[in-house]
Amino acid sequence: MKKFAFASSLLAGMVTIAALVWHFDQTRQFSKRLDEQTEAIRDLRVQWQLSDPSNSDNRHSDIRIFGIKSNLLQTENQVLFIGDSITEAARLPLEICGHPIVNGGIGGASSFAYDRLVASMFEGRRFPLVVVAIGTNDSLVNSLPPPALSKSYVSLLDNISKLTSRVVVVGLPPIDTNRSLARFFSADLATSNNEIIRNIASQRNLPFVDLRGAMDGVKQSVTIDGVHLNAAGFKLWEQAVFPAVRQVACEAGSKPPG
Repeated sequence: MKKFAFASSLLAGMVTIAALVWHFDQTRQFSKRLDEQTEAIRDLRVQWQLSDPSNSDNRHSDIRIFGIKSNLLQTENQVLFIGDSITEAARLPLEICGHPIVNGGIGGASSFAYDRLVASMFEGRRFPLVVVAIGTNDSLVNSLPPPALSKSYVSLLDNISKLTSRVVVVGLPPIDTNRSLARFFSADLATSNNEIIRNIASQRNLPFVDLRGAMDGVKQSVTIDGVHLNAAGFKLWEQAVFPAVRQVACEAGSKPPG
């Protein structure tokens, strides 16, 4: 009888242990799926934040646009830089050839999104020079294919031509696929988009700043996360961009644009 009771207790214990193991395994699998879903939601949120800064829910864009408009009111005869977070983060000089500089970079902006903002942000203004340094966010993995960039970039330049007779076009910096943020971008699409931008600039006889030519072959990393430039990257960016901008800005003279 005692043997039977012991065997029953042992069996019950084994069943309990098996149940606990099964429950633990199910919990572990559920936790793994939850982590995967959380990561997917986080990825979607980042892509949404990057994809359209003109979205009314993007508070950074609202504040940034207010800051740009405020800067425009404080000086005259300005050289305007438009672009995305790379441009926004750049340490631009206060002036160049007597022209105050306004940094119009908006984090997350694509050429399509910025094109939608030009009329409302710069209505009634004229600039001696506009520097266009945008296009990286057109290379997001969920972006429209290259012909769409060509269309949006041409439209953007058409609208900018209403603001100025002088434009400098800046190409796209390389994407470091070994770093974290690069997973949201297509390096191949960025390369294709850079060539599209180069060709558009050539067709319009606009100066083109070849950032990739300046940065390719550099042994050290030029980004902090695969996309945004680090100190070394910005130094190369400045060395490539400022000579071209200075040449055109100086040619424009210090008189207000007509």
